[in-house]
Amino acid sequence: MKRCWITWGACMLIGCGLAKDFDDLTATPTSPHDTAADPADPDRNASESDSANNAPGDDDTAPAPPRDSTGATPGDDSDDSDSTEVDKDCQQMGWECGSGTNNLGRLLHCDDEGGCAASGEWCDAQHVCQPCDRSSHCGASCEACGDDTPVCFERAPGVFACVACATDADCRTGAAPPFNSPIGICTPEHTCTCWATPDKERESCSSTDRCPAGYVCAQDVLGKVHYACLRQCDAPSDAVQDGLLCTTRTTPDAPQLVWAPLISCFAHARFAVNCDVDDDVYDASICRLSDDIKDAICRDAKDGVFRCTFPCLDEDNNPSDERCPAASSGCSQDASNPYCEPDLTAP
Repeated sequence: MKRCWITWGACMLIGCGLAKDFDDLTATPTSPHDTAADPADPDRNASESDSANNAPGDDDTAPAPPRDSTGATPGDDSDDSDSTEVDKDCQQMGWECGSGTNNLGRLLHCDDEGGCAASGEWCDAQHVCQPCDRSSHCGASCEACGDDTPVCFERAPGVFACVACATDADCRTGAAPPFNSPIGICTPEHTCTCWATPDKERESCSSTDRCPAGYVCAQDVLGKVHYACLRQCDAPSDAVQDGLLCTTRTTPDAPQLVWAPLISCFAHARFAVNCDVDDDVYDASICRLSDDIKDAICRDAKDGVFRCTFPCLDEDNNPSDERCPAASSGCSQDASNPYCEPDLTAP
């Protein structure tokens, strides 16, 4: 009976024109959604954004979420989805700068995905294009240097390439051969030569099997029976550079082209080392392979300290700067006994 009464009442209302459809009576009423939460303005405002993402009764479009140009700026987890516009900071790009380290007020040159390639550069964490002049981004490819050539070196002004070494230290401080030799020397080709283990830096090698790949056990002191692991080279030359020469040297098997010092590897590596032992007393054995070979001398340098060095006369018995190491200021003009002078300004 009660159900019939409701049905009859509904029919009466429809009949009277108070309702058009039964569904209108049973549906839950909705009210306009005011994103500004302004009681005086209950209708929708097309200019207002809807943070509820189109709440019932409101068809405003929610704003795009903030974008983070780094993808992981502290205080913001949003992702970067658009390219960076040059000379705009993160707010001008519509990005959330976040707290802590961020790009607020910083002019952006690039984004994580590029923007610098046209200029041959790369985009750093601060969104600034940087030259490809470091081991992580080097040379024309702007790629990281590999294990065999870990150093980014400037071969010509503005021209960088990955090489094995730029200084002797690069051949001596690595974790593995051939970059961990205490007597390692960087050649003019920017490869390392003169490899030895720390416990055998004075010893003569007996077989190429004991040398790193690309090295041969070859004579490093002309006229003496002493061998060291020397780096192979391709083009023999008469031009001496930094006391080194790509030349043919005797090996236990057959002569090979190698990068060899004009003095022994040991003496070359000990150049400029302090050989003072007491006031006005020096010890030349600090500088030499042995007293029998006598490949180096110890003498007073310009700073008043006795240091290791060696003669620098060429084949015609003339002083030659080229016969001296890179760490030398040149061949002294001592007519009786010219020697390589240590460059005391070198780091």
